Amino acid sequence: MNTVVQGNPTGHQPPADVVTEGLQPFLHDVCTTLYAPSLVLSRPAGDIAGGPDGFFHGDRRLLSTLSVRVEGVPVLPVSHTLAAADRTAFRAVLRGVGEHTADPAVTLHRVRSLEPGVLREELEIANAGVKDIRVEVVVSAGTDLASMHDVKSGHRVPVLPAEIEDGALLWRRDEVAVRLSASAGSPRIDAGAGELRFEVALAPRTSWRTTLECAVTDDEPQRFPAVARDAVPWSKTGLRSADQRMDQLFARSVGDLERLLLSDPEHPDDQFLAAGSPWFLTLFGRDSLWAARMLLPLGSDLAAGTL
Repeated sequence: MNTVVQGNPTGHQPPADVVTEGLQPFLHDVCTTLYAPSLVLSRPAGDIAGGPDGFFHGDRRLLSTLSVRVEGVPVLPVSHTLAAADRTAFRAVLRGVGEHTADPAVTLHRVRSLEPGVLREELEIANAGVKDIRVEVVVSAGTDLASMHDVKSGHRVPVLPAEIEDGALLWRRDEVAVRLSASAGSPRIDAGAGELRFEVALAPRTSWRTTLECAVTDDEPQRFPAVARDAVPWSKTGLRSADQRMDQLFARSVGDLERLLLSDPEHPDDQFLAAGSPWFLTLFGRDSLWAARMLLPLGSDLAAGTL
């Protein structure tokens, strides 16, 4: 049965998988990682957990769930850092594992990076304690390949069954295929549960790493392709002022704008800024023109391409 949230007298936020059928989801607490036309919306702890969350490319959701847990162990989020528009780091503590004092000994680090059509998550379990540890790391994933319109409208789309192909989880529908693999760790794969399971044994002061990669194969070309990192329509620019915070804000703002750039497929030199994440990550005349007008101090190529 679908649950419709009509009020929130306690002040606590509902979980991401609470369905508000027919209502546009709230986004105030999502963590966004972006490289247009791709983006990831997740919980602040890093999991993609239903609701509006997902790994999107173009107007399609490639992953509707992605979680990392440790079997039988509480994983407590500590922090997340937006290192750049296309890179986010998450840190959590594994409580009760390898501890010989009141201080935590084992941590889980996730570093998410994004390129158009490709999501990567570097996972690291670090044992800073003095005891040997053994844990089972479980990566769970699923997809509904929902359209952005369905996600924006709060409509639930059935999850697709997974297959196993060449040591990876695979989902297919029509001309679209989504593949999730791990670079190391030789996971046991359960297609029915959509899981990759890793057995991790660590001596003191050692760590374990693997990289998850989710990539899409789609025979339909993107309406507006991404712009290469070294092909932005303005010269490299910076700001030096008496306040380093202003300099950092300027640099971060320019970096964020670079990740919003898209191009005309027939004229790749004509570039423009997508209106914004997540619902309008495309050409939207008014917003794209305003942004180009305000960026004229950095050059006129963006304005010309937008027009």
